[in-house]
Amino acid sequence: MYVDRTSFAPIRLLLNPSLVHLDVRVDDGAHTSFLAFLESYHTLCPNLKSLELHHSPRVPEVTAAISRAIPRSPNLETLRCNGIDEGALIHVIQSRCPSRVQIQLAQLPTSQSEQTSCLWYS
Repeated sequence: MYVDRTSFAPIRLLLNPSLVHLDVRVDDGAHTSFLAFLESYHTLCPNLKSLELHHSPRVPEVTAAISRAIPRSPNLETLRCNGIDEGALIHVIQSRCPSRVQIQLAQLPTSQSEQTSCLWYS
C-alpha cells in the first residue's frame, strides 16, 4: 500500500480481521490521516502477522506514532520499519514476538549510492 498525501478513509474499507500482512509507506506530505490510522490499525486488523511501516525519519511526529503503534500488534511474526524510538526498540527486543525484525537505524550516504544500516533480529 503506498500513500501520498491522500486520505486513509478509503483504505480503511480494505482493512479487516482477515488481513495478515500490512505494508504502509508514507511520503513527507501531510500526516494527519496517517497518524489517525496508526492509532486504530490494530483494532481493524487484529490478526496481523507481518507489519511494514516506512516513512521519512525527518518527521518526528510520525516516528513517535509508529513507535507507539508497534506494541499494539501482539501477534506479529515479522516487523519491518524505520525510525522508531528507544522505547519501541526495547519493547521489540524484550517481547516474544515478532520473530523477524528489520529496523532501519540510519542512512549512510556514499558518493555512488546510498547504503542503509539495518538491525536484523531472528
